[in-house]
Amino acid sequence: MGNSSRSTKAIATISVKSDVVVEECRNIYETHNKIKEIENKNNNINEVIGDLFYFDASDISVLKHNYGYPETKILPEVKKMTNKELSALCVRDFALMQGRLPDVVGACGQISKKICQKYGYAPAIMADGPAGIRITKEYAVEPSGKIKTMGKLPYELVVAKKLFAWLDRVWSKHSKNAKIVYQYCTSWPTATVQAQTFSPDLIKELGRAVAREMVKYNIDIWLAPGMNIQRHPLCGRNFEYYSEDPILTAKMSSAVISGVQENPKCAVTIKHYCCNNQEDNRTKSSSEVNERTLREIYLKVFKITIKNTKPKCVMSSYNKVNGTYVNSSRDLITYVLRCEFGFDGIVMTDWQSVAVGQANSSEVLNAENDLIMAGNKYQYKQLLEAVNNKKVDRARLERCASRILSLCKELN
Repeated sequence: MGNSSRSTKAIATISVKSDVVVEECRNIYETHNKIKEIENKNNNINEVIGDLFYFDASDISVLKHNYGYPETKILPEVKKMTNKELSALCVRDFALMQGRLPDVVGACGQISKKICQKYGYAPAIMADGPAGIRITKEYAVEPSGKIKTMGKLPYELVVAKKLFAWLDRVWSKHSKNAKIVYQYCTSWPTATVQAQTFSPDLIKELGRAVAREMVKYNIDIWLAPGMNIQRHPLCGRNFEYYSEDPILTAKMSSAVISGVQENPKCAVTIKHYCCNNQEDNRTKSSSEVNERTLREIYLKVFKITIKNTKPKCVMSSYNKVNGTYVNSSRDLITYVLRCEFGFDGIVMTDWQSVAVGQANSSEVLNAENDLIMAGNKYQYKQLLEAVNNKKVDRARLERCASRILSLCKELN
């Protein structure tokens, strides 16, 4: 024990007379490259330090997992949907990438409005983090109802070149008769600063405050908290993450999630699952990790948080792990996330991680990564073609669509 990594010391010894398995897990992610690991060569396992405690191996229970596919209730309206409708629902409202604004100006996405409304659902609206809610802080509404964003649209819309002509029109000056709408949100300290409080109670209060702002501005899903492990000082998103320690990270993330989801109409999205620990070449890089390291460091934070707080969404990361894109990995999404951790919400991709030279829509949906973000026609057409050609089983698509609509119903 100790109060820092530099002051820890052994205070007691636990002895078990024989080896015992405490959890039986399916092997995942064989490494392609030999990985050199750091070992403590001075560790003497036979040395007794401090008080000695004996455990009988027969008293230690073994946790076993059922790797049969988790049951998902298929909604009757999903059964009625065409392949086109199912594909459109599983690719975010891609009309937003063609010039239409989301229902909350400056929100970064929403579930397909057209499909939701046809079947009697309200589309869940998403806003990014990480230090509070990120939406357009002010915009103008003309007497005709037309919205003028005053040049303050979010970055993810600006980067789409085909929108430039439309943006020129939207960004034009508003008239004197236009109504100015303000959407000011609190800018909270970043996750790294939050972790330095070592106070889950304080961070839970922060989560409650975020939920109040979500309700005020009609945001259903907050794309936070970021839970990646800080591994390198040059990672461009370290400020979004809590710590280099999975236990501290899990404590802080569980606290903020508990605060937000105390309101049943508010959902969080834990991200970026998993091993997304660098920003350089983030859409093509592969994190090479031994399974024990993967489970004891990188997956542990997600495991603890999911079991403690039941977040409603998970965002899969851009990167590969051991050569396979995370958003296309049945090992990580089905066997670990759903079967081992018991996650029953929706899994969404990170923005534009499905693209030419990256993950393929069919691979993503076959892994039952439910929702492709941010949504565009390329992703939609690619998925629809795969469904029509039987490269994606329609039953998988129905499970994904049912989870998406079930969350929309829960949040509205």
